[in-house]
Amino acid sequence: ISLPTCWPPPRVQLHVVTLQRLTLFQLPAREEDRPDVRGHANDSNQYVKELSYNPPKVGRGLVFDPTLSVELHAIGGFNCVSFSLPPSVGTTRQLIRSATSNGRDATFTQKVHCVAAEPKETVLRLTVIDEDFGREAAYETVVLGVLREGYRVFHLRNMQGTRIESCSLLAHVSLSKQINAWVGEQELVEKINHQRQTIADQTRNIEEYKARIRLLEAGRPGGSGGSVPQSHSSEQHQRAMSEGDADDADEDGQDRLTSQRRMSARI
Repeated sequence: ISLPTCWPPPRVQLHVVTLQRLTLFQLPAREEDRPDVRGHANDSNQYVKELSYNPPKVGRGLVFDPTLSVELHAIGGFNCVSFSLPPSVGTTRQLIRSATSNGRDATFTQKVHCVAAEPKETVLRLTVIDEDFGREAAYETVVLGVLREGYRVFHLRNMQGTRIESCSLLAHVSLSKQINAWVGEQELVEKINHQRQTIADQTRNIEEYKARIRLLEAGRPGGSGGSVPQSHSSEQHQRAMSEGDADDADEDGQDRLTSQRRMSARI
């Protein structure tokens, strides 16, 4: 009975998602709530609105200087958030201070790398934080493995999970690979041995297929039945050629004898 496969397997390479040129648009002020409940969202939230958003309070709060939190939540496998590659620490959360901000819009110039061994089982959470009050103002989550390269827009949500009207985070996404320096030596050795065994099995199968192909080309499928060996065919061909030459010599001799008899008769 084979043992179940261990998950997650040791990964030699890590998936890296790099976020840069992050720009925040239309962040609500303190105590301001702008729920985006258009379309189906309005139908689902018209009964118990408190579960999705607070009553709108436009213009009652003060703006603040936001801080962006980038964090990873993985089901399994190594993961970390780092400002440089290769990562020097294994922390899963980093804070980015805004370079410019007017309370509503902000830019973050710091480049951040999200590294994960299992990107499809890792969730990226982007959170806007009001550090003065120690509270989260908005957030969005996405599976790390589904992000594509290029500029991407994250429509932010309030803390009840309802999207905020006109509030979004723009980011440029790039993908790359990184050697896994955190994999254990024993795990790496076992992985290499397993790959070597797989290569050996595949090589043996290839040699068997080559042998079968040679048998088919020689007219001996399965190693039985067969055609006349090449050496035997050559001997028969030479014997036939010799017999043909002898027959030709006999015919020439008979022709000469007939000619001589005719000459004698005339004389």
